[in-house]
Amino acid sequence: MSRTMSTARLVITALSCGLILLGGSAAFAQDGRTCTLSRLSGPATLQRDGTVTAAMAGSRLGDRDRLRTGAAAKAEITCSDGTVVTLGAATDLDLGRIAGAGNAGTLLGLLEGIARFVLPQNRRPGSFEVTAPTAVASVRSTEWLMQVDGRGTAVLVITGRVGVQGRGPGPIAELTAGQGVDVPPGAGAPEPRTWGAERAAAALRAVTF
Repeated sequence: MSRTMSTARLVITALSCGLILLGGSAAFAQDGRTCTLSRLSGPATLQRDGTVTAAMAGSRLGDRDRLRTGAAAKAEITCSDGTVVTLGAATDLDLGRIAGAGNAGTLLGLLEGIARFVLPQNRRPGSFEVTAPTAVASVRSTEWLMQVDGRGTAVLVITGRVGVQGRGPGPIAELTAGQGVDVPPGAGAPEPRTWGAERAAAALRAVTF
């Protein structure tokens, strides 16, 4: 787990799945999920073992790789279990533990930008977590997007149910499809609300090829 990903943060947890923070080796998983950079539009970089190279569609991705898209780029990661992650422009994603073996969970870190996460309905047991400097999302099977910028963390649920808890005091805010929440750093989660059509459409466009 990167140092950035281990910071205290807002917690987002699916109702059916608890949080399990996971480490992982830098190697590809031997018996579990495999993931590739399936699509790329525009320039992006891939950091592996401290070396930064130009990202290329078709490349296999492993634990602790770091993928960053350019200012006008998009990237799509497709995994063998049906998980799909789409990165919008100027997005920095730490792949922490993406290729979990057996029932090991998945741990990704969204450091900046916007990403959409689609999990298959029949995925095997094991947590799926996405951390941000002030947030962590943990779900079993659903679809949502997360955006990280200087104002904090925004989450929009597309399908499924997700709970959001801020770093500050306050109860868990439970989001259903179409609802979103904006949590500034150090604050509790506000009441969820339905995003306006224009905002939701703009966010989805940012993470759709």
